[in-house]
Amino acid sequence: MSHSQVSSFFGTELQRALREQAFGITSFELVDAGPLQAGAKVTLLEGSAVTVTLTGRGYHWDAHQSQRPSVSASSSSGQVYEGIEDLLTAISPLYQQRFQETLFSKLAKLQ
Repeated sequence: MSHSQVSSFFGTELQRALREQAFGITSFELVDAGPLQAGAKVTLLEGSAVTVTLTGRGYHWDAHQSQRPSVSASSSSGQVYEGIEDLLTAISPLYQQRFQETLFSKLAKLQ
């Protein structure tokens, strides 16, 4: 991937968002970054991989290009989420669990 692709707004933002969620995912790889969207292959804690795309509308995941994770019936491929946390919470029960554990740990340190 060229430097100009990685330095796109959407590519930079998607990488930043996924780095911040490193505690709740196994890994990610940016696979597309352009002027209107960016995409990344994200491996969930459950072991399945999804393609997460960021556009001007928000974040969504695509089951057609990815292994379908075990997701709740309320989460469907293509549904748009305002934040990466919302998307990951909807598709990964282990992310949701790890998020709560991390939050409680940080709150305990404040006491």
